[in-house]
Amino acid sequence: MAKTVYSQYMAKLRGQILVTQPQKLPYRQNRIVDMFAQRPVQKLNNVTEWYPPYKEWNSFRHRLRKSGLFRDDQLDFTEQMYEKAKLRGKGAPKKGAGKKATALKQT
Repeated sequence: MAKTVYSQYMAKLRGQILVTQPQKLPYRQNRIVDMFAQRPVQKLNNVTEWYPPYKEWNSFRHRLRKSGLFRDDQLDFTEQMYEKAKLRGKGAPKKGAGKKATALKQT
């Protein structure tokens, strides 16, 4: 089976691309070759696991807090302030009882 011109050209290109570089490269080109030879950054464990799993931790803490096994002082304080404001009448109005709703009822 005779090789076509295209297959010979592709074999030549494949040899140029996929073969390690025999000659000594300048620093910038060598740096690029080294960069592509390394593992991708997205696959490195120290990159993908940089931040702890906060979503799982927070959901676990909320479940513990509801059952009374964990105490969150900051969240307790904010809830207490919200309740105090609600007792003073400073909370959000009930649905259908806002300023616009009362203005429409008077007219």
